Amino acid sequence: MEKHVGYVRIVARRERARLGGQVDLEELIADGALGLVDAARRFEPGRGLTFLTFAHHRIRGAMLDGLRQLEGGTRRRPGSEAKRCVFASEDPDALPSDLATQEEQLLGSEECATLRRAVLGLPPRERLLLLACYRDDETLEQAGTRLGLSRSWSCRLHARAVGRLRAELRAS
Repeated sequence: MEKHVGYVRIVARRERARLGGQVDLEELIADGALGLVDAARRFEPGRGLTFLTFAHHRIRGAMLDGLRQLEGGTRRRPGSEAKRCVFASEDPDALPSDLATQEEQLLGSEECATLRRAVLGLPPRERLLLLACYRDDETLEQAGTRLGLSRSWSCRLHARAVGRLRAELRAS
């Protein structure tokens, strides 16, 4: 198991980069080490997987669990306050004053206004799905159920909406 500690560091660096460098690397490594220990306990060689393939999911999962605990048990990612602020109102110019400065610091006021306009330009079901996920903190499955959509269709609709937003933001 000691020879795989370096792999924990690699996964921790990747996760930290994926999260925009806003997470303490040592915390990720500590949580990942717990995942490695769990993987060593649960690994069954007869299943046809290599240990690292099996351990990767346990390591990464332990890191994500650790982040959730640091954030008070929510599944929010860094930057989610800016997302919530963008989705806080149907009015593209309305922002809660206490969050407006945080949002502007993270994205800049012009980018936020552009993003809000792009969200408002989405078809109604796509906009409602995004509002439920990012404003109301529902999971994709919960939001889809509320809109009468299956889990797979919710996923497709979410991907389509995000693609439209990306295209709109690139064009502007």
